[in-house]
Amino acid sequence: MKTIEAEILEDENKAPILKDIKYPVKMEDLDALMNDFKDIPAIDLDADDETVGEQYQFVLGGHKRFVKARTSIEKVRKELKAPALGYGKKVDAIAKEFQAKIKPFEDKLSIQRLAVENNEARKQREAEEAEERRVEEIHRRMTYMERVPLEMMQKPSIEIREFIDSFDIPTEKDFNEFYDKALILHSQIQTQLMQMADDKELVENAQAIQAQKEKEAAEAEAQRQEQLKKEREEFEEQQRVFQKQKDDFEAQQRAVQEEADRKEAERLADELQAKQEAENREREKREATTAALVKSRKKAQDIKNRKESFETLDYQLNSQNVDIETLIDLIQDDQVPHIRWED
Repeated sequence: MKTIEAEILEDENKAPILKDIKYPVKMEDLDALMNDFKDIPAIDLDADDETVGEQYQFVLGGHKRFVKARTSIEKVRKELKAPALGYGKKVDAIAKEFQAKIKPFEDKLSIQRLAVENNEARKQREAEEAEERRVEEIHRRMTYMERVPLEMMQKPSIEIREFIDSFDIPTEKDFNEFYDKALILHSQIQTQLMQMADDKELVENAQAIQAQKEKEAAEAEAQRQEQLKKEREEFEEQQRVFQKQKDDFEAQQRAVQEEADRKEAERLADELQAKQEAENREREKREATTAALVKSRKKAQDIKNRKESFETLDYQLNSQNVDIETLIDLIQDDQVPHIRWED
């Protein structure tokens, strides 16, 4: 029985050499074909049938020639590649036989190797992490020192000086390989803080002086405002007194005017009443005169009407010497009791 290696050796003699590979179509034939169809017309479907038929035959013939060329090349390609594909499959089969024997031992050894390597990697990783934490802690301390001036920026000078006194000098134990850098940074920051405290103190002194001036100015302004308030209150009191006097005077004037108006009204009322009384008396007088006139006229009429009746009494009147008119008046005034006057 032949082994796979022997079959591969036999197939090696069957595989063609690249320079001996021949296709049914030559490159110059293909160039000539492409040249024949470099101008492919766009068929106008709205043209007459003869024109469309000629263009179609031209396109159809060209398409068949290109299809034939392509399919003949593809057929030869598959035939030429077939031995190579079989060779590749046989190579893969031999490799799988070796790998089947190697794989179990490789896996066992790999597990043990990986266990040791992973353990070493873990130790290395933990050591690196510890180192990172150590360096990070040192950087944190350095960062803290760098941020001190910024944090002290808003502090008064006395607090800055107190902090300077408590600002510990770095130790080699805390900073290790960064010890020299930490000492330089500490010195720079301490110098910066001292300068900051001096500047703050100058500013605070200036602010204290300014505050004292502002306080004195405020007190002076308060006194001035108090004086103005007092003067304003006095002026307002004078205004109130003046206004009261003015109101009292105006009230007196109104009272005098009201009294004068009342007296004038009374005078006018008296005048009107006197006028009305005079008019009433005049009216009464006129009415009395009119009544007297009416009465006189009536009496004259009565005398005229009754004169004849008294003439029969002439003997009595003559004997007593009584005037006829006098007698009529006496009768009308009921002075003659035994005679009654009737209309």
